[in-house]
Amino acid sequence: MKGLALLQIAFAGLIWTMPAMGVDSAVLGEIRDVLKEHALNEPDATLLNALEPGNINSGLQQIDSWAVLMDASNSTSANERPAGIGAELYATAAGLWLMPYADGPLMRAGVVDRVKLLSVEGQAVEGKPLADVVQLLGGSDGQILRLEICRGNCDAPEVLSLPLETYRPRSIEQVTIEGQMVYRLRSFVSSETRVFLQSLLAAVTGEIPLLLDLRECQGGDLYEAMNTAALFLPAGQELATALDRSGISQRYSSPDTNKIANPLTILISGNTASAGEIFAGILQAHGRARLVGMRSYGKCVSQTDNRLSDG
Repeated sequence: MKGLALLQIAFAGLIWTMPAMGVDSAVLGEIRDVLKEHALNEPDATLLNALEPGNINSGLQQIDSWAVLMDASNSTSANERPAGIGAELYATAAGLWLMPYADGPLMRAGVVDRVKLLSVEGQAVEGKPLADVVQLLGGSDGQILRLEICRGNCDAPEVLSLPLETYRPRSIEQVTIEGQMVYRLRSFVSSETRVFLQSLLAAVTGEIPLLLDLRECQGGDLYEAMNTAALFLPAGQELATALDRSGISQRYSSPDTNKIANPLTILISGNTASAGEIFAGILQAHGRARLVGMRSYGKCVSQTDNRLSDG
């Protein structure tokens, strides 16, 4: 894990959503006001004044390396998503990969773990921008899409024909891989992830070791991550100490609730980021979990969405 200060979290990172029409002077003023009030480090007035519609994201990067202005179309709700194959798409240096959602078309075709994507409808995806491949994988309900994939060491590529469906992915899934029960945490969703995980683990009897898969967990709600980590820690143990830019700290501790005592292993990868790293780091710091896998992303910051007045 990279860049995790033991049990300390700095609140940083700001994301705005807006329509494609551009940034007018009023909206630019809103962005400056949000940065003045909420940025982790008080922004330099010169950098704030230098923000202009033509350089907005590059200007934001100089103030907060995680801040970004997004088009409102990039923040569509689950109900507005196009139909798809029921999988998350990831890019690594080795290519593009699919991780199936539980009970989605890809998993029903027998794919339970990540596979390498080679082509979509005969179009090779190597070298294509991620956004372009996402478009290739979408469509309308019932449409059949032909994929070429590689499993494992890929002795031979495999062709699948999958029906597209609208699908709302769950923040946590229970899957069986080679006889091993795996609890796959995709994201931390407020008032959902902790409850779902606790419900799933209530069916576990005895002290069976648990395997949590956070390889594709890119974050989510910070407080949900801490609440979920608290399931595995005795009451009163420190979860994290958050610091604001004034140096004021807020200590968070594990509440006195029902606890899970089973031995715990957490899988991580270079895609494990943000709240996912904080969750894993808390449990590792207390000696409560063993981390297995690859070096994580190193983005141990908390981000906040800010919707602007024009959308």
